[in-house]
Amino acid sequence: MIEKLWNLMNDIIKGIIVLCLFAMLVIMNVQVYYRFVINRPLAWPEEAIVILMLWAMYLSAAILLKEKGHISFDYLVERFSFKKKKILDLLINLLMIAFLGLIVYYGFKLSIDISNIKTAALRISRMIPYSAIPISASLMILYIFQNITNILKNKQR
Repeated sequence: MIEKLWNLMNDIIKGIIVLCLFAMLVIMNVQVYYRFVINRPLAWPEEAIVILMLWAMYLSAAILLKEKGHISFDYLVERFSFKKKKILDLLINLLMIAFLGLIVYYGFKLSIDISNIKTAALRISRMIPYSAIPISASLMILYIFQNITNILKNKQR
C-alpha cells in the first residue's frame, strides 16, 4: 500500500515536470510568433519560461535523488564490507537530511519574506518561483526517509 502511494507521488511529480516542459515549449513558440510574425513581442514569456524551468529543474532533482541518478563516487565504498556500507549509507542519508532541512527552513522563510513582492512581467508573487527550492528539498527528505527504510530492511546489498 505504501509503495503504491510512493509510486503515485512519483507519477504526479513527473507529470508536473512534463507539464512545465510542455508549457515552456508552447510559450516559446507563442513568443517567437509574436516577435517575428506579428512584430510585437510580449513582455511576460521570458519570465514565465524561467519560472517553469526552475520548477522543472528542482522537481527533477528530487526525482533523480529517488532514482539514485545523481553523481556518486563509490569506488572506495564498494570495497567496504556489507555492514560498513550500510552504516556509511545511513550516515550519508542523515547528513543529507540535516543539510536539506536547513534548505527547507531557510527556503520557506525566504519565500514568506518575499511573498508581497511581485515579479516584473507576470505580476505574481515571488513566493511562487522561490518556493520551488524548499518544496523540492522537502520531497528529497521524504525520498531519503524511504531510502533509509530500505537500507534498514535490506539484509544484503
